[in-house]
Amino acid sequence: PHESGVTRYLVTGAQGFTGRYVCAEILRTLPQASVVGIGRSAETYAAFTHGVTWRNEHVAAPLPAELRSLDRDRYRYVRCDLNDRSELDRLVGQTAPDVVIHLAAALRDDPNEVLVRSNVEGTAAFARAIGKLERKPLLILGSSGSVYGLPLSLPIAEEQRCAPDEPYAMSKLAAELVARVLTVKADVPLIVARIFNIVGPGQEERHVCGRFAAQAAAIVRGDALPRLTIGDLRPTRDFIDVRDVAQALVILSQHGTPGEAYNVASGTEVAIGDVLALTLRAAGLEGKVSIAEQYSRAADVARAFADIGKLRACGFEPAFSLERMIADDLSDDVGDEFIGDADPVQPRMRAQRHPQFRDVARENRAGGFPFVCNKPAQRPRDIVALPRRCGPSLEFTAAHNERHFQNLVRAEARVVPGVCR
Repeated sequence: PHESGVTRYLVTGAQGFTGRYVCAEILRTLPQASVVGIGRSAETYAAFTHGVTWRNEHVAAPLPAELRSLDRDRYRYVRCDLNDRSELDRLVGQTAPDVVIHLAAALRDDPNEVLVRSNVEGTAAFARAIGKLERKPLLILGSSGSVYGLPLSLPIAEEQRCAPDEPYAMSKLAAELVARVLTVKADVPLIVARIFNIVGPGQEERHVCGRFAAQAAAIVRGDALPRLTIGDLRPTRDFIDVRDVAQALVILSQHGTPGEAYNVASGTEVAIGDVLALTLRAAGLEGKVSIAEQYSRAADVARAFADIGKLRACGFEPAFSLERMIADDLSDDVGDEFIGDADPVQPRMRAQRHPQFRDVARENRAGGFPFVCNKPAQRPRDIVALPRRCGPSLEFTAAHNERHFQNLVRAEARVVPGVCR
């Protein structure tokens, strides 16, 4: 910490999916910390930088409420390209951070040249900028569990050899190596966090949990037929909630050992088929959806899950079960029809967070009803009011047409005439 007692964090990729949760976790759990977030995108507190499918349209993924209300007295965002060395040097020098969490990265299906430029060259530029500081900060590098490739044994321990088998994983391992070389030369303490399969509210649909949630949500809303075409359900993976990832990175910033790599995962092996089954159950679609399996090819890695003993020794324990992860991810996708279990007194509904629905939601809550109307442009005169306490297992269906949209809730409910006019 500085003389003021404030620990200064610098987070790259601060407006990305993981970066936003990490910034929120630092501010929530460390009252004496301040955060400077940097990234390539323009500053926004309404949505993620990626999109999701909503009513058959591609829209910016809305932020959950906990990510929209950052303490602006302790948080500042600066737009910066990590490959702009002069601007990066200036920003790092002005910030003088105590801890740097480097999460800015290209994604798995980006072109190879983008993977190299962002993951390898961007990491190198950042490590060089940190190395020029007189007072060296701790650098936590966000890497990936994919660097192990085909595991030699299970669970995967950090000591296993790394043998990446696709370009994204190779770029993440290359980032680790270049960071190690440059930080050793500059005497910068380095911790590598190998993050496994992330799940959570707001996740992109390119990932299996986000994809299943989006497909189930479309069926529930009536935007798609009750039919799924899926790939191989046999592979196993280690899924971890993005909020647990954020917790783990903050713990590593305080209790991790420089020079070490840590698996950031749940330590639990889960089959893709089990993820699908849990998603359908959470959506109330169990036994109501036809499933067609199409195998394009067998998975390169049939089984993968991590040994998180080293991370546990630092004080980490996953807080979110897979069932909770899927329910929260689904509630973020399905819309105002879904009643989550985040708060049993005030049901969590996406419409209260989505810009299109916010005014309608505010108007309805002012009338004392814990519900929202479903369409911003056409609010029905008779709507279904949900009971004040809705349990986590509440099931629902939804039906709509051009003239009206009704919530059909299989729970105690009452029709309130003429509330929305």
